[in-house]
Amino acid sequence: MPELLTDIYNRERPSIPDEVLPIVQSTPKSEEKFSTLPLDALVNQEIADMVTSRRRSVITYRQEKKIIWDKCWDHYKQIYDSTGKESWQSTVFQPDTSKVVEVITSNLYSALMGPDMPIEWQCKIKEFEQQVKDANDLVRNDFEKSDFKTHFTDFLRGLAIVGTSVGKVGYAFKEDIVMTKKRQKTGIMERALSIVMNQPLEQKPDVYEPERIVVEDWAQAEYRDLYKIFPEPDTEDFGRDHWVIEESKITNRELMEGVEHTDEFFKLCNVTPDLLMSGGETEIDTETQARRWALQQQATSIQYFDPDRSHELLEYWGPVPLWMIKPEARNDEKVKYNMVNAWIWVIDGKYVVRATLNPYRNGKPPYFKGNYIRVPGDFYGIGAAELMLGLQINKIVSHVVS
Repeated sequence: MPELLTDIYNRERPSIPDEVLPIVQSTPKSEEKFSTLPLDALVNQEIADMVTSRRRSVITYRQEKKIIWDKCWDHYKQIYDSTGKESWQSTVFQPDTSKVVEVITSNLYSALMGPDMPIEWQCKIKEFEQQVKDANDLVRNDFEKSDFKTHFTDFLRGLAIVGTSVGKVGYAFKEDIVMTKKRQKTGIMERALSIVMNQPLEQKPDVYEPERIVVEDWAQAEYRDLYKIFPEPDTEDFGRDHWVIEESKITNRELMEGVEHTDEFFKLCNVTPDLLMSGGETEIDTETQARRWALQQQATSIQYFDPDRSHELLEYWGPVPLWMIKPEARNDEKVKYNMVNAWIWVIDGKYVVRATLNPYRNGKPPYFKGNYIRVPGDFYGIGAAELMLGLQINKIVSHVVS
């Protein structure tokens, strides 16, 4: 009979061999390599190197934590765990982890989202009742249009499974060309003629015409994939003094919409034909591979049109030297060490299409996080599924033995 396991991961185990982890080595590049580049291109190259190298450092830093996340997702989806068991033993899985996670998620949701509107202003002065009512109507509209309850449920489930959940606040504003129905108006002469001739007024058919209108206009708070969030190592929370990187996808159509943005601050730059023709390849995402297997999410190759060609987007929020925002200050000794909070977009690891100041007044990244069990001094917490790793395996073995 195999020895019953009490813990899935041994706290005193030796470190993972160096050849397993992608060790990040800081190799400063000589400026002579870029001596022939213009100043803007040189600064953009240094920005892209900074963002990509920092993401790699986080991947190395949280490698052991990611192993635990993958195991938690396997148990949540009732993937048979062969740890400590022989090949001839039964593969029956007792879904304790799934039940506990869903019960905890349901209880948290019921406690926090029980009222129809959990967030609401109350008026204490009668003469301001209408203003308060208008504010509540606005909050209610944003609450419903942004699918907040759906994202909040995912947020709570992430707490229970991996111990940490991340969300992002923002504002959805989008214009699009849609077909609108317009009713043709009847002229005064036509009305008068119908009265004189004692005939019914002819009803003109409705006309459908394309029109550019606002289709999204509300605040939102969305759940973010923890595997795609890369916070600065050795930090406890998001803040103005620490950086964070989010990995996502962006299409050619979205890039061109950014180039044509009416607000100069939000307009994208350096969107070249080379950038638009890059990307589009289907690559295996090693960070989320184990979870995709657990969730049975197959990687598929689809032929897209050019506007739908996707690119990897690295969105950086955090402090950077001032000269990364203003390249002309790069060689100015007076401001050489000045730091500012920046908002940077890097496409496909080498194209910098946005490098501006953080648009938020407090200078903080627009992210928030929660922990199921907070670990002092650590960004990542402990979830219910992690607490049950050893118990789940012992339950499987005990069931087999009995």
